[in-house]
Amino acid sequence: MTTATTIYLVRHAESLPSADVPEPEWPLSPRGQQQAQALVAVMEALAIDTIYSSPYPRALHTLTPLASALGKQIIVEPALHERVLSRRNLGDEFWPVIDRYWADADFALPDGESNRACARRMMQAIDRLAARHRGETIALASHGNALALYLGTIDPGFGYEQWRAMRNPDLFRIAYEGERATWDRVRVVASR
Repeated sequence: MTTATTIYLVRHAESLPSADVPEPEWPLSPRGQQQAQALVAVMEALAIDTIYSSPYPRALHTLTPLASALGKQIIVEPALHERVLSRRNLGDEFWPVIDRYWADADFALPDGESNRACARRMMQAIDRLAARHRGETIALASHGNALALYLGTIDPGFGYEQWRAMRNPDLFRIAYEGERATWDRVRVVASR
């Protein structure tokens, strides 16, 4: 029996940000809902055994059509949530703050999570799920910053520029052979 584990990391489809809705509660946009439907055709043949998601609706709803098509439940994994920059709306401060986070892995606003802490949280969660599902194929829906920071733990060359180039949705394949993980990007054609 093989012990190889394959994990498909899914960055959620396009969300609908709103100053009136807390960021963790942002839903998918109408385009994001179409993108989630389009992911079914891409992922249906991947022999996925189990599906996990961040608790945030935009991640959860990105894999809902796939779960329905496969007749599977989505297991909510709280540790897959997006990295918290701040508990307050940063508004025009967003880009200067995000630049500072990416420039210093240990920087965090008083109510935020540093890049290093987020990368560690994601690595521990994904390693734990890979060990639980040894020899299986799983899908995990999460968020851009959190996924980019995780990918940086596998490939130190995956950083700020690669995060900025990520799409909604985006799909990465992680192959675990024992404790060693490698990654590659799976081509996703987003709906218009």
